Amino acid sequence: YYLVYLIQDLLYYSEIILQESPLKLAESDLRSVVMAAFIEAQADCNKKGLTLINKLPE
Repeated sequence: YYLVYLIQDLLYYSEIILQESPLKLAESDLRSVVMAAFIEAQADCNKKGLTLINKLPE
């Protein structure tokens, strides 16, 4: 399954790179971005009976 996610990520980023308009850079809260990704991945893990552990420092 890791390979599937890797390919999906590569396709996603290649779409970004191929866009005609430039990316707009802006500050963001990295903790909230990581937590959102963690929550989404945790739901998938729970469905498969897996445990995802968050070791993000405070």
